[in-house]
Amino acid sequence: MNNHRFILQSYSGPASRYRCPACNKQREFTRYIDTETGELLPEYVGRCNRESNCGFHYTPKQYFDDNKEVLQQFQQPISKVRPVKQHRTIDYLPDMLLSQTLTAYDSNNFLLFLRSLFCNELSNKLVALYKVGTSRHWPGANVFWQIDIVGKLRQAKVMCYDAGTGRRNKEKGAFFAGKKLLSNYDANLQQCFFGEHLLPGNDYPVAIVESEKTAIIAKAYFSGVTWLATGGINGCKWTDPNVYKVLKGRTVILFPDLGCFDKWQFKAREVAKSTGCKVVVSDLLEKNATDAQHTNGWDLADYLLLNRDSTGVALTVEGYPTFWDNPLK
Repeated sequence: MNNHRFILQSYSGPASRYRCPACNKQREFTRYIDTETGELLPEYVGRCNRESNCGFHYTPKQYFDDNKEVLQQFQQPISKVRPVKQHRTIDYLPDMLLSQTLTAYDSNNFLLFLRSLFCNELSNKLVALYKVGTSRHWPGANVFWQIDIVGKLRQAKVMCYDAGTGRRNKEKGAFFAGKKLLSNYDANLQQCFFGEHLLPGNDYPVAIVESEKTAIIAKAYFSGVTWLATGGINGCKWTDPNVYKVLKGRTVILFPDLGCFDKWQFKAREVAKSTGCKVVVSDLLEKNATDAQHTNGWDLADYLLLNRDSTGVALTVEGYPTFWDNPLK
């Protein structure tokens, strides 16, 4: 391929800059565009403009190295009719991989942060419910396993948090370990909602947020809701019918991060029409956030954790520790 077929999209206003998949900052991510077709490569192929604070850069070469079946299509002349993409069976990760990570929690920064909020008992229950694992990929790292509605392992997302503040390490970003764990970089791994395995066996309303951390924290406050996470504004390709079809027949509430309300409202209509769901987009953050919180792109977890005592323990709106209710007994 010509080295200059794929270039970073030229700036043409705020709409030509996107939310960075690594540091999550809005309007800081420049995507790569195909100069022959005018089409953008997938939303995670590009470069973050925050070179000092983030530095994420996923190039077209890396994308095609990871997706060799896509590369074959791009190598054909544009004028040639491209073959119909053959349906490929989804590959899954072995169950034993999950069980191997359900250990070493004293070195898991994410769990240590939860314990500072909710006490050991409730935090351990949350981690067990969402099957959060421990990873050796980075010191203190955790694994957010994507487990589908029938219990199959779809992906392993490794992240690293600060045990004291709960903030994600922006330099490390997120590492999708699935293909490496399979030792097969041609594996057809397809993501699903984080927490999707909690859908069967209940008729709870479903709430969807972006961050896995936010879904788990919200579960501590509202146990009678099935909290799912997309993993990003377009994470897990949740606006694909093959992903959101698991919501069919449920009552769904979307909690977009600040700055994403309009985009999620548009997608809500599409999901409702395709699945027959009742889909509501919460404007809780839009109505209550300050200008500074809008600028920083707060999410629901930031809002819920505003009320904490001097030791960092999360409090209810009535002013007592959240874990007193211990909703997961």
